Amino acid sequence: MNEQVTFILCDFLVREIKPKYDLLAYQFISKKIKEIKPDIVHCHSSKAGVIGRLAAKRQGVKKIFYTPHAYSFLAPEFSGKKKFLFVQIEKFLSRFATTQTFCVSIAEMQAALEVNLDKTDKFQVIYNGLPEIDLPSKETIRAQLGLEKAAVVIGNNARMSEQKNPMFFMEIARKMIRQNANWHFVWAGDGQLMPLFQSFIKQNGLEENIHLLGERPDSEIVVTAYD
Repeated sequence: MNEQVTFILCDFLVREIKPKYDLLAYQFISKKIKEIKPDIVHCHSSKAGVIGRLAAKRQGVKKIFYTPHAYSFLAPEFSGKKKFLFVQIEKFLSRFATTQTFCVSIAEMQAALEVNLDKTDKFQVIYNGLPEIDLPSKETIRAQLGLEKAAVVIGNNARMSEQKNPMFFMEIARKMIRQNANWHFVWAGDGQLMPLFQSFIKQNGLEENIHLLGERPDSEIVVTAYD
């Protein structure tokens, strides 16, 4: 971390909804905000966005910003009732405890407006920023991954979770490979669904054409191999 940035770990903030830990996380963050007295609080993702914005509002922070990174009510694994609940939570927080929401895509902003989370001027699109880096050639990366130079390579970098819908990717891969064996599909990323898709690939005899790379710290370089 840069010397101008102080990292404070909150052990109570976990991904799953756990009321006991969520309350402890809220109390911890609220206490830290009271101590630091920030001019701005910027929260990221749904769970931290709820707890962080409520804590910031409680402590009287004037500028509270939020970046959802895909709203929870868009996740396909949740039931209609849960999605409705998540919409109501996001709607309340947007109107009660958010100065501005920064969406990472136009589609994300449109999703918020379609369910009437708040007024249009409460949302702004700011795309993810990436620094310029020196990339190796496509041939170099393909050689490292064991891919032929002449192969047509379709790739995706994401975690193996329901939200990313890897089954859709795998079904497309299976259909395309049956039409042309020169097509290769690469998935860079790990997750709880990895064993399921390893089995899917084996059952369909796709080991030569679908490549599961697992977690890759160099994913920005891996994409060089893709068409």
